[in-house]
Amino acid sequence: MLSHCTNTPAAVFQNQSFLLFRKLSLNDTAVLRPYLDKKTGKACNFTIGQLLMWRDFLDTRIAEKNGQLFIHAISEGFPTLVIPDMELDDSYFDAADAWFAQNKQVPAYFCYDEANYEKLLKRYPNMQIKEEDYAFDYIYDYAQFMDYPGKLMSKQRNHIHKFDRLYPNAKMHWITESNVSEVQQFFLQHNQATDLTDPMAKEEADKCTEVLSHMKEYGMLGMYMESDGRILAFSIGEVIHDVLYVQIEKADYTADGAYQKMACEFAKAMHTDKTKWINREEDVGDEGIRRSKQSYHPSLMLKKYSLRP
Repeated sequence: MLSHCTNTPAAVFQNQSFLLFRKLSLNDTAVLRPYLDKKTGKACNFTIGQLLMWRDFLDTRIAEKNGQLFIHAISEGFPTLVIPDMELDDSYFDAADAWFAQNKQVPAYFCYDEANYEKLLKRYPNMQIKEEDYAFDYIYDYAQFMDYPGKLMSKQRNHIHKFDRLYPNAKMHWITESNVSEVQQFFLQHNQATDLTDPMAKEEADKCTEVLSHMKEYGMLGMYMESDGRILAFSIGEVIHDVLYVQIEKADYTADGAYQKMACEFAKAMHTDKTKWINREEDVGDEGIRRSKQSYHPSLMLKKYSLRP
């Protein structure tokens, strides 16, 4: 995810005969999906969940031209074009250059696709390049979450064994219109034990609430885990090509092993013949989240870059 800035320069959207940007909305899933079908990489940024859940926080706007999607956000005060991981031709970058010039903005990009990153380097050899390690994606071989095999995953297996002893009656259920209100109530209780003073944490909580209220619009799938009528965890995600993107994962902090159990069971339920990878998103620079994601031993870290003057 990009870093946040609330001050959008007033001139940015005033004169746009080349690219006509508009605010991304919850009604744009039908617009986004044909582009996601062309997705070539594994980055979480170019998914329904990430684009919609962080649209307000990043002031995300989109434009379409010649069958290509342009994504605009504000990152650290820079009007930034976020390069989607799909095949782009020179006309894409020509249109981007024209837009920046027309709006008297110096080109700035956020990129997470190797092929397009190389194109940017050739086009802008004098740009400052920064690896945004807070936004690197943690990507895992799908097999790692199928009961956590092998020595490296022994800690996760131990957490599950403890969970199974404590909650022998635990069951998994798909989130549906008939039971989503129960999950919403669990999430409200979960928030009471969560520090929401940080703007990013508050925004994530608000958008998780939105997702639960608009599962159909988001088009994602979710499951929850309960034991003897008590909800202990839930998870929501989406599959694009061969990757499962885990967009939301919440668990009762007092239920030992609930996170590990939920992650394993959701992965197994979402598995198909085509799924090979699980993307569990970034750590946003939080040391606790970083340790947790590292404990699952990622197969690779997907790098992301900002390119600025």
